[in-house]
Amino acid sequence: MAECPGIYKLSEMKDGLLARLRIPGGTLSSDQARCLAVAAKNFGNGTIDITNRANLQLRGIKPNKQTKLIDYLQKHKLAPATPEYDRLRNITIDPLSGLVEEKVDCRPLAKELEQRLKTLNSPEQFSPKLSIIIDGGGPTNISALPHDFAFKATMTVPATSKNQSQTEDLYFRFILCGELTELLIERDHLVSTVLQFLENLREGSEPKGQGSAGKKTVHIDQLREDQSKNIRPKTLLNNMSHAELTKLLLTDISTIRKQAKSNSKKKPAEQKLNRPEYITQQKSDEFFVVNLVSPTSRLQYYQLQGLAELADEFGRGELRLTSWQAMMLPYIKEKNLDKVWERSEAMALLTQQSEQNLQIISCIGSEGCIYGNFETRLNSLNMRESLTDLVSLNPVSIHLSACEKGCATRQKTDYLIMQKRGSDQLTLHLNAAPTTKNPGKPIQQDQIIKELKKLI
Repeated sequence: MAECPGIYKLSEMKDGLLARLRIPGGTLSSDQARCLAVAAKNFGNGTIDITNRANLQLRGIKPNKQTKLIDYLQKHKLAPATPEYDRLRNITIDPLSGLVEEKVDCRPLAKELEQRLKTLNSPEQFSPKLSIIIDGGGPTNISALPHDFAFKATMTVPATSKNQSQTEDLYFRFILCGELTELLIERDHLVSTVLQFLENLREGSEPKGQGSAGKKTVHIDQLREDQSKNIRPKTLLNNMSHAELTKLLLTDISTIRKQAKSNSKKKPAEQKLNRPEYITQQKSDEFFVVNLVSPTSRLQYYQLQGLAELADEFGRGELRLTSWQAMMLPYIKEKNLDKVWERSEAMALLTQQSEQNLQIISCIGSEGCIYGNFETRLNSLNMRESLTDLVSLNPVSIHLSACEKGCATRQKTDYLIMQKRGSDQLTLHLNAAPTTKNPGKPIQQDQIIKELKKLI
């Protein structure tokens, strides 16, 4: 099984082959959405999963149709021309970027980075899991998602500024693997800095050892997760310090500045993602964004076709994927909200805030994963039916994970029900992520809902 599939390299699952389409920036036109619906129906089993990086997965791909799938997606500009470029396109931005008040609209930067990545030397050496987040400083706080590189817009005066008036300018604060740094990057240098970071990782410049106590310097080639094609900052931190990795990244980069007022100790980045409500008013009072959630974080091909029709009829032909595994329709006028809700509900999508307050996140589980014995999707539907009335006011997040890998999300949730690989025992954890070291409370599957009702 491929640990991180794409279009050229598929994963073998219980329900067939799995193809992942990386959608940089998470934006689809209605025409692209229709093409994907056709691809899911004609080349797979019609099921489309939304991932926690705002990408899409086509399930049940037939082995003899992979080549035709690639040709079809390339024809409609939904797949890159080469396998190497398919590996390195995990670019995430706020799905509300350009629609609400923020420090900067990151869509042009994401598009530029996507194009410039094609010029990167040896992209096949990097892990397909390497993720880049560009946060425009909007209300969603998208940089709180797990990442390798994150850049969060901020207005500040850098310590090296020669501006006598001391007016604040726009910079991007660099966050490395979840740890806030003091480094600032100008907007015009952001894309080139990301490319240089990647080149420095690839080239493997040797960081100095800690102090002069005779500790050896460690070459990057010794730190790879796999000696072939898997360079990733998160993996390197298993064997080198954050300071060493930062120094490696900064090799030959002169455009980085330091924050004017910095604390003596680094603080971890804020880890709370702010999911928007089921409707969000745009900067223009005339329009709203509708946040539509699937009960199981997946769509059938006909639901995607239906969403494309809604985007054309009531919006501007645009759909946005979210990292909370939902779909957004922007540019909806207030007079059309009832029509959008009615038709979305007919497609079995969640439209009301009371429904969305119960966030149930689940991986594919025993239905499709060769590693999972826990039936996650059916349990999630049963939970929603039993628990929705209990969370009408206060949002609750529940994560069902068939193993500790955390494919659906690696963030903490209020309640985590998990089964580790090689085990038949389910455990319940409070305020935990799948990486938790806490053994948790053993629980039987038929007791999960009863126990959650007590806790909620």
